[in-house]
Amino acid sequence: MRACYQLVKEHDRVGRMADTQEFENFVLDKRQIAPALLALLQAEAGNKLTDLGDRIVISHLYIERRMVPLNLWLEQVNGQALRDAVEEYGNAIRQLAAANIFPGDMLFKNFGVTRHGRVVFYDYDEICYMTEVNFREIPPPRYPEDELASEPWYSVSPGDVFPEEFRHWLCADPRIGHCLKRCMPTCCAPTTGAHCKCGLKTAMWKMSTPTGASSVLACAMAPTVGRIRRLRRHPARCADLPDGATLIRPT
Repeated sequence: MRACYQLVKEHDRVGRMADTQEFENFVLDKRQIAPALLALLQAEAGNKLTDLGDRIVISHLYIERRMVPLNLWLEQVNGQALRDAVEEYGNAIRQLAAANIFPGDMLFKNFGVTRHGRVVFYDYDEICYMTEVNFREIPPPRYPEDELASEPWYSVSPGDVFPEEFRHWLCADPRIGHCLKRCMPTCCAPTTGAHCKCGLKTAMWKMSTPTGASSVLACAMAPTVGRIRRLRRHPARCADLPDGATLIRPT
């Protein structure tokens, strides 16, 4: 998991991946944390905590800006607000793909909504490069019984992704499914990811040649994702850190 977070640190986040601050030996006053949350931390990550009486020390910690999980946001909005949120989700997926990033797990709960209404990806456990993913079409069943079996009737290798399965959990809510089909009509088509992957590989090859390197990515991806914003990271200043905490800066 730490390798996934390091990948995000070193990659252009194109304004669609939450910045993280990584800490070691993070000191926290117990008065600043709810008892229920402290009990949960002790149960789930007790080996990372040291109890100092009125304070606790967390040996390794990631901090991100607070956002509203997209799945909770979608439950609370309707009409144009719902359409805007789903469209923002689609824009995030497209812009991440253009930056050679595949979220891995595209569930709404792994994305958040900022205070400005922008949808941002923040769960990096299964993140990988688009060029490492093999987008496949589910083959037809050999026999009717295949569709009722607990195991797939086809081989699955590491890195295989079947976009046809996206609709089962992205479109479970008819309201969201209608909006997705309207703003992302080909999101469940295997050819969509394959074409994007092919375009990235072509662009990378051209970028490695002496000619045409300056604008090839912009020309190749602009029709798909529109204007991509590049945000600068502002690491926390040492003066802002709690006593005893250490900020791990990207190398």
